[in-house]
Amino acid sequence: LQLWQTDVTHYPEFGRLKYVHSSIDTFSGALFASCHVGEAAKDVRRHLLRAFATLGIPAQIKTDNGPAYIS
Repeated sequence: LQLWQTDVTHYPEFGRLKYVHSSIDTFSGALFASCHVGEAAKDVRRHLLRAFATLGIPAQIKTDNGPAYIS
């Protein structure tokens, strides 16, 4: 795992857990997604910790520099 691209999207049909956080390894295509109640930094942290536990730790993470990623 070298470079992950990470983002969050809002999917209201999921009810309370309507924020889908996703990370994809640019080179292998490995994907990890998790649902959360928000898109704040604490939710990003939870997502990344789960992703690291599942896929390992990448060398780099690329984001869109949204508020949750720069706080």
